[in-house]
Amino acid sequence: MNYIKIFFHCLLAFSLAAGVTSCKEEDDGEEIVGKPGKLEGEWTSLSYGCDLSISKNGRIQMLTYSDEVMIEPDHAIGIIQKASNNRLSIYTQSGIVSGTYHFDTIVDIQNSRLRGVQIMELNCPKLVEGDVSASGRYTKMSDSEPIILPVYSDILGTWSNQFSGESYVFNSDGTGYQTKTTNSFDWVFYKGVLYIHKKGASSYEKVPFSISGDNLTIKTLTLSKSEIKGEPGIMQGVWLKANESSFYIYNGYYYGVRVKSDGSVVTVRQQKGSSTLSESSAPELIITSVSLEDKTFKAVCADGEIEGTASYTYNFYFDDKYVIHKQFMMTVSFGKAFSLNSYTSYFIPSGGTYIMTENADGTAFDFKAQDSQFVKSWRRSGIEELEYLTLKADGTGYKLGVDSDEYVQYYWGVAGQNIVLIDKSTSEYVIYQYSLQGKVLTLHTPAGDLV
Repeated sequence: MNYIKIFFHCLLAFSLAAGVTSCKEEDDGEEIVGKPGKLEGEWTSLSYGCDLSISKNGRIQMLTYSDEVMIEPDHAIGIIQKASNNRLSIYTQSGIVSGTYHFDTIVDIQNSRLRGVQIMELNCPKLVEGDVSASGRYTKMSDSEPIILPVYSDILGTWSNQFSGESYVFNSDGTGYQTKTTNSFDWVFYKGVLYIHKKGASSYEKVPFSISGDNLTIKTLTLSKSEIKGEPGIMQGVWLKANESSFYIYNGYYYGVRVKSDGSVVTVRQQKGSSTLSESSAPELIITSVSLEDKTFKAVCADGEIEGTASYTYNFYFDDKYVIHKQFMMTVSFGKAFSLNSYTSYFIPSGGTYIMTENADGTAFDFKAQDSQFVKSWRRSGIEELEYLTLKADGTGYKLGVDSDEYVQYYWGVAGQNIVLIDKSTSEYVIYQYSLQGKVLTLHTPAGDLV
């Protein structure tokens, strides 16, 4: 037997028994000195384990608390012999044990803000106190200054979804907010993960997201830095759905759409007998171009580009006093069906015929068909006989020729580039296109122009 080895092991066992259980050797006044390296300090457990204190001499102690006051025990559970290259060698009462350690940075909430925090992951299964293991994840108590993580510049700025009305704003100081929900938050991007911590919340979210050009997909919502600018043309204004030639009514309300100057189309509701409109907060689609020639339009919706059809016409009708009124009507198919009724569960389809009630400039549509420019007597030129067409402000008029039997009484009205003349006695009517230049009114009839 090698007596030198026996002597060494006996000496080591004696040293451990004294060094692990007290700060100093009571017999010889010497202390086992360890080398903790970067592990020195007080560490807070991120799990349900105990906190650790590692002295500059490598002594490892498990910390306990009473009434939130830290109690440092009078004994160590081990003394670090060596800590380098993420490997550990530790003196314990059971002998020398080995383990590993690893430093990393995680995101955590400090002082109500997301910050980078250094952690230590300790893995040493035989380093225990009773049935409590020291293995686990820890943060350093003395790290009062948080780790500043780099700003992810690609996500900075305002990202919006015009079809949901939602916007996310990411500021360079790590703050942000949602415009629709008015949620303020702070954010950190680290190791490919976006962390969002809503103001006042005790925890944070790891939010799935991706960026492609000007588009950001966050959770399941697609946002963009670029804004879709529409060109609604003749479609701009408020249009209420028609049931044949009158307004469609459901539960005492009219329903329809408002086409805004930026091309966005929102649904509207107006109570019968009221002039107040309520409208949806987000557009169904955005009209980007309108073609009168082929009666089509193009638009963008949440699902991408779509096309639709739209035709326009004027309709004349009598009111209860037999005065002619006009309606500007649009028959449209939006290319993507949506309900006009976002207020109840009843589905009102978007396609069909509409009546304009508000002009593009925001003024109310004038249903009166008697234009003051026409209210006068007109003498027909280009013929030898005298012939007069008289149009009155009350919507009546007459045509008078040389002979007495050439007297015809009319109801009249104008809309767009059309004029209607209804014979009072026969109810027969004619609709002519017209042009008006100064004091000259020209009616374009199938038989030729009447000037």
